[in-house]
Amino acid sequence: MARIYPLTEERIAEWQREGRGTGANETWNPWLHIRDFNSRGTVSRDPVEGPGGRVVHVLSDIERWTYLTYFFRSGVLDAQEQFPLEREETRRIASTLNIIHPRDPNSLVDIVMTTDLLVTFQSAKATHRLALSVKPCRELPSHNVAEHSEIERRYWSTRGVAWRYVTDSEECIPSALKSNLQLLHSNRALDQHAEPLGYDGSFIYVRSVVQHELVTAKTDHGLEEFCVRLNRKHSWPPGLATRVALHLLATKQFTCDLAKESLLRLPAKAVGASPTPGVKGPGWKAA
Repeated sequence: MARIYPLTEERIAEWQREGRGTGANETWNPWLHIRDFNSRGTVSRDPVEGPGGRVVHVLSDIERWTYLTYFFRSGVLDAQEQFPLEREETRRIASTLNIIHPRDPNSLVDIVMTTDLLVTFQSAKATHRLALSVKPCRELPSHNVAEHSEIERRYWSTRGVAWRYVTDSEECIPSALKSNLQLLHSNRALDQHAEPLGYDGSFIYVRSVVQHELVTAKTDHGLEEFCVRLNRKHSWPPGLATRVALHLLATKQFTCDLAKESLLRLPAKAVGASPTPGVKGPGWKAA
Protein backbone atom coordinates (compact mmCIF):
# COMPACT_ATOMS: atom_id res chain seq x y z
CA MET A 1 0.00 0.00 0.00
CA ALA A 2 1.63 3.23 -1.17
CA ARG A 3 1.64 6.45 0.84
CA ILE A 4 0.91 9.61 -1.12
CA TYR A 5 3.96 11.26 0.45
CA PRO A 6 7.18 10.10 2.14
CA LEU A 7 7.08 9.74 5.92
CA THR A 8 9.39 12.18 7.71
CA GLU A 9 10.15 13.00 11.33
CA GLU A 10 8.38 16.33 10.78
CA ARG A 11 5.22 14.57 9.62
CA ILE A 12 5.31 12.19 12.59
CA ALA A 13 5.56 15.21 14.91
CA GLU A 14 2.68 16.86 13.04
CA TRP A 15 0.46 13.78 13.47
CA GLN A 16 1.27 13.73 17.18
CA ARG A 17 0.18 17.36 17.46
CA GLU A 18 -3.07 16.43 15.64
CA GLY A 19 -3.76 13.93 18.40
CA ARG A 20 -3.48 10.87 16.21
CA GLY A 21 -3.46 7.68 18.24
CA THR A 22 -5.50 9.23 21.05
CA GLY A 23 -9.11 9.13 22.24
CA ALA A 24 -11.62 6.31 22.59
CA ASN A 25 -14.87 5.25 20.93
CA GLU A 26 -16.35 8.30 19.14
CA THR A 27 -13.25 10.44 19.86
CA TRP A 28 -10.68 7.87 18.67
CA ASN A 29 -8.23 9.39 16.18
CA PRO A 30 -6.28 6.57 14.48
CA TRP A 31 -2.61 6.96 13.67
CA LEU A 32 -3.17 6.26 9.95
CA HIS A 33 -5.95 7.86 7.91
CA ILE A 34 -7.40 6.71 4.61
CA ARG A 35 -6.28 9.94 2.94
CA ASP A 36 -2.64 9.10 3.72
CA PHE A 37 -2.64 6.39 1.03
CA ASN A 38 -3.02 6.20 -2.72
CA SER A 39 -6.62 5.46 -3.75
CA ARG A 40 -5.32 3.06 -6.40
CA GLY A 41 -4.02 0.73 -3.72
CA THR A 42 -5.91 -1.71 -1.52
CA VAL A 43 -7.57 0.94 0.67
CA SER A 44 -11.22 0.12 1.31
CA ARG A 45 -13.50 2.73 -0.27
CA ASP A 46 -16.68 1.50 1.43
CA PRO A 47 -17.34 3.99 4.25
CA VAL A 48 -17.74 2.63 7.75
CA GLU A 49 -19.29 4.62 10.58
CA GLY A 50 -18.16 3.92 14.12
CA PRO A 51 -19.41 5.21 17.49
CA GLY A 52 -21.00 8.63 17.25
CA GLY A 53 -20.89 8.41 13.44
CA ARG A 54 -17.11 8.89 13.26
CA VAL A 55 -15.30 7.74 10.14
CA VAL A 56 -13.51 4.44 10.68
CA HIS A 57 -10.18 4.36 8.82
CA VAL A 58 -10.06 0.81 7.50
CA LEU A 59 -7.32 0.34 4.93
CA SER A 60 -8.56 -2.83 3.24
CA ASP A 61 -11.74 -4.83 2.78
CA ILE A 62 -10.47 -7.41 5.28
CA GLU A 63 -10.00 -4.68 7.88
CA ARG A 64 -13.51 -3.46 7.13
CA TRP A 65 -15.07 -6.87 7.84
CA THR A 66 -12.90 -7.39 10.90
CA TYR A 67 -13.88 -4.03 12.36
CA LEU A 68 -17.60 -4.65 11.74
CA THR A 69 -17.35 -8.11 13.32
CA TYR A 70 -16.26 -6.59 16.60
CA PHE A 71 -18.32 -3.42 16.33
CA PHE A 72 -21.49 -5.54 16.39
CA ARG A 73 -20.29 -8.09 18.92
CA SER A 74 -21.85 -7.93 22.39
CA GLY A 75 -19.38 -7.25 25.18
CA VAL A 76 -17.08 -5.08 23.05
CA LEU A 77 -16.37 -1.76 24.76
CA ASP A 78 -14.13 -0.23 22.07
CA ALA A 79 -12.46 -1.12 18.77
CA GLN A 80 -9.52 1.13 17.81
CA GLU A 81 -8.19 0.81 14.29
CA GLN A 82 -4.62 1.75 13.27
CA PHE A 83 -3.40 1.76 16.88
CA PRO A 84 0.17 3.15 17.15
CA LEU A 85 2.96 1.31 18.93
CA GLU A 86 5.66 3.16 20.87
CA ARG A 87 8.49 3.54 18.37
CA GLU A 88 11.35 3.37 20.85
CA GLU A 89 10.06 0.05 22.09
CA THR A 90 9.56 -1.44 18.63
CA ARG A 91 13.07 -0.28 17.74
CA ARG A 92 14.40 -2.04 20.84
CA ILE A 93 12.55 -5.26 19.96
CA ALA A 94 13.88 -5.12 16.39
CA SER A 95 17.41 -4.70 17.71
CA THR A 96 16.93 -7.67 20.05
CA LEU A 97 15.77 -9.76 17.09
CA ASN A 98 18.68 -8.45 14.99
CA ILE A 99 16.33 -7.28 12.23
CA ILE A 100 15.80 -3.93 10.50
CA HIS A 101 12.99 -1.85 11.95
CA PRO A 102 10.21 -1.12 9.41
CA ARG A 103 10.99 2.11 7.56
CA ASP A 104 9.59 4.30 4.83
CA PRO A 105 11.09 3.08 1.52
CA ASN A 106 11.61 6.64 0.24
CA SER A 107 12.74 8.65 3.26
CA LEU A 108 14.22 5.65 5.14
CA VAL A 109 12.70 7.04 8.34
CA ASP A 110 11.61 4.42 10.88
CA ILE A 111 7.82 4.31 10.79
CA VAL A 112 5.52 4.28 13.79
CA MET A 113 4.25 0.70 13.64
CA THR A 114 0.53 0.12 14.10
CA THR A 115 -1.79 -2.70 15.09
CA ASP A 116 -4.67 -2.99 12.66
CA LEU A 117 -7.32 -3.33 15.37
CA LEU A 118 -7.15 -3.21 19.16
CA VAL A 119 -10.36 -4.51 20.74
CA THR A 120 -11.37 -3.90 24.34
CA PHE A 121 -14.08 -6.23 25.60
CA GLN A 122 -15.79 -7.15 28.82
CA SER A 123 -15.84 -10.77 29.95
CA ALA A 124 -17.68 -12.13 32.96
CA LYS A 125 -14.73 -11.37 35.23
CA ALA A 126 -12.74 -8.45 33.83
CA THR A 127 -11.90 -6.14 30.94
CA HIS A 128 -9.50 -7.54 28.34
CA ARG A 129 -7.79 -6.36 25.18
CA LEU A 130 -7.10 -8.27 21.98
CA ALA A 131 -4.66 -7.07 19.29
CA LEU A 132 -5.41 -8.13 15.73
CA SER A 133 -3.12 -8.11 12.71
CA VAL A 134 -5.24 -8.26 9.56
CA LYS A 135 -3.47 -9.75 6.55
CA PRO A 136 -4.48 -11.44 3.28
CA CYS A 137 -3.34 -15.06 3.13
CA ARG A 138 -1.03 -14.32 0.20
CA GLU A 139 1.13 -12.06 2.39
CA LEU A 140 1.73 -14.55 5.20
CA PRO A 141 4.71 -16.33 3.56
CA SER A 142 6.54 -12.99 3.25
CA HIS A 143 9.74 -12.81 5.29
CA ASN A 144 9.17 -9.10 5.99
CA VAL A 145 5.64 -9.74 7.22
CA ALA A 146 6.92 -12.46 9.53
CA GLU A 147 9.59 -10.16 11.00
CA HIS A 148 7.24 -7.22 11.48
CA SER A 149 4.58 -9.48 13.00
CA GLU A 150 7.08 -10.83 15.53
CA ILE A 151 7.89 -7.28 16.64
CA GLU A 152 4.19 -6.61 17.06
CA ARG A 153 3.55 -9.89 18.89
CA ARG A 154 6.38 -9.26 21.37
CA TYR A 155 5.21 -5.67 21.91
CA TRP A 156 1.77 -6.83 23.02
CA SER A 157 3.11 -9.82 24.93
CA THR A 158 5.00 -7.50 27.31
CA ARG A 159 1.64 -5.85 28.05
CA GLY A 160 -0.18 -9.11 28.66
CA VAL A 161 -2.35 -8.58 25.57
CA ALA A 162 -3.21 -11.51 23.29
CA TRP A 163 -2.25 -11.03 19.63
CA ARG A 164 -3.84 -12.83 16.68
CA TYR A 165 -3.80 -12.91 12.88
CA VAL A 166 -7.02 -12.38 10.94
CA THR A 167 -6.92 -13.40 7.26
CA ASP A 168 -9.29 -13.29 4.31
CA SER A 169 -9.89 -17.04 4.52
CA GLU A 170 -13.42 -18.37 4.72
CA GLU A 171 -12.56 -19.88 8.11
CA CYS A 172 -11.71 -16.46 9.57
CA ILE A 173 -14.49 -14.40 8.03
CA PRO A 174 -17.22 -16.62 6.52
CA SER A 175 -19.30 -15.31 3.62
CA ALA A 176 -22.46 -15.56 5.70
CA LEU A 177 -20.88 -13.33 8.34
CA LYS A 178 -20.01 -10.68 5.74
CA SER A 179 -23.58 -10.60 4.43
CA ASN A 180 -24.99 -10.33 7.93
CA LEU A 181 -22.58 -7.58 8.94
CA GLN A 182 -23.60 -5.57 5.89
CA LEU A 183 -27.27 -5.93 6.84
CA LEU A 184 -26.57 -4.74 10.38
CA HIS A 185 -24.38 -1.86 9.23
CA SER A 186 -27.11 -0.67 6.83
CA ASN A 187 -29.71 -0.59 9.62
CA ARG A 188 -27.64 0.51 12.62
CA ALA A 189 -28.90 4.13 12.56
CA LEU A 190 -32.51 3.46 11.64
CA ASP A 191 -33.67 5.44 14.66
CA GLN A 192 -32.14 8.58 13.11
CA HIS A 193 -34.25 8.36 9.95
CA ALA A 194 -37.70 9.83 9.30
CA GLU A 195 -40.57 8.47 11.40
CA PRO A 196 -41.69 5.30 9.55
CA LEU A 197 -45.44 5.82 10.02
CA GLY A 198 -45.41 9.57 9.56
CA TYR A 199 -46.00 10.70 13.12
CA ASP A 200 -43.75 11.47 16.08
CA GLY A 201 -42.94 8.43 18.15
CA SER A 202 -43.92 5.92 15.47
CA PHE A 203 -40.43 4.39 15.34
CA ILE A 204 -40.46 3.83 19.11
CA TYR A 205 -43.89 2.23 18.80
CA VAL A 206 -42.86 -0.11 15.98
CA ARG A 207 -39.64 -1.02 17.79
CA SER A 208 -41.52 -1.91 20.98
CA VAL A 209 -43.91 -4.15 19.05
CA VAL A 210 -41.07 -5.94 17.21
CA GLN A 211 -39.15 -6.35 20.48
CA HIS A 212 -42.16 -7.96 22.16
CA GLU A 213 -42.86 -10.26 19.22
CA LEU A 214 -39.24 -11.43 19.06
CA VAL A 215 -39.00 -12.02 22.81
CA THR A 216 -42.10 -14.22 22.72
CA ALA A 217 -41.41 -15.85 19.32
CA LYS A 218 -41.55 -19.64 19.31
CA THR A 219 -41.77 -20.17 15.56
CA ASP A 220 -39.27 -21.83 13.25
CA HIS A 221 -40.12 -19.35 10.50
CA GLY A 222 -37.12 -17.41 9.28
CA LEU A 223 -36.68 -13.85 10.53
CA GLU A 224 -37.68 -12.31 7.19
CA GLU A 225 -40.85 -14.40 6.87
CA PHE A 226 -41.68 -13.71 10.52
CA CYS A 227 -41.34 -9.98 9.90
CA VAL A 228 -43.39 -10.09 6.68
CA ARG A 229 -46.26 -11.59 8.68
CA LEU A 230 -45.78 -8.93 11.34
CA ASN A 231 -45.99 -6.23 8.67
CA ARG A 232 -49.27 -7.66 7.38
CA LYS A 233 -50.70 -7.99 10.87
CA HIS A 234 -50.13 -4.31 11.63
CA SER A 235 -50.51 -2.95 8.06
CA TRP A 236 -47.01 -1.46 8.14
CA PRO A 237 -45.05 -0.42 5.02
CA PRO A 238 -43.27 -3.35 3.31
CA GLY A 239 -39.95 -4.25 4.93
CA LEU A 240 -40.42 -2.10 8.02
CA ALA A 241 -40.50 -4.92 10.60
CA THR A 242 -37.44 -6.54 8.99
CA ARG A 243 -35.43 -3.31 9.11
CA VAL A 244 -36.41 -2.72 12.74
CA ALA A 245 -35.47 -6.29 13.71
CA LEU A 246 -32.06 -5.81 12.09
CA HIS A 247 -31.71 -2.49 13.91
CA LEU A 248 -32.34 -4.25 17.23
CA LEU A 249 -29.54 -6.68 16.40
CA ALA A 250 -27.23 -3.90 15.18
CA THR A 251 -27.70 -1.99 18.45
CA LYS A 252 -27.08 -5.20 20.46
CA GLN A 253 -30.55 -5.24 21.98
CA PHE A 254 -30.90 -8.75 20.58
CA THR A 255 -28.18 -11.28 19.87
CA CYS A 256 -27.65 -14.34 17.70
CA ASP A 257 -24.91 -16.24 15.90
CA LEU A 258 -24.01 -14.09 12.91
CA ALA A 259 -21.60 -16.54 11.29
CA LYS A 260 -23.71 -19.63 10.53
CA GLU A 261 -26.34 -18.51 8.02
CA SER A 262 -28.18 -15.50 6.68
CA LEU A 263 -29.94 -13.53 9.40
CA LEU A 264 -33.01 -13.36 7.21
CA ARG A 265 -33.30 -17.17 7.23
CA LEU A 266 -32.44 -17.60 10.90
CA PRO A 267 -35.43 -18.91 12.93
CA ALA A 268 -37.10 -15.97 14.63
CA LYS A 269 -37.06 -17.78 17.97
CA ALA A 270 -33.23 -17.99 17.79
CA VAL A 271 -32.91 -14.21 17.58
CA GLY A 272 -34.63 -13.45 20.85
CA ALA A 273 -33.53 -16.49 22.79
CA SER A 274 -29.92 -17.09 21.74
CA PRO A 275 -27.83 -18.13 24.77
CA THR A 276 -24.62 -16.86 23.12
CA PRO A 277 -24.22 -13.07 23.07
CA GLY A 278 -23.22 -11.84 19.64
CA VAL A 279 -20.65 -13.51 17.43
CA LYS A 280 -17.21 -14.64 18.47
CA GLY A 281 -14.97 -12.72 16.15
CA PRO A 282 -11.96 -14.07 14.24
CA GLY A 283 -9.10 -14.84 16.57
CA TRP A 284 -11.23 -14.28 19.68
CA LYS A 285 -10.81 -16.65 22.55
CA ALA A 286 -12.81 -16.59 25.74
CA ALA A 287 -10.79 -15.54 28.77
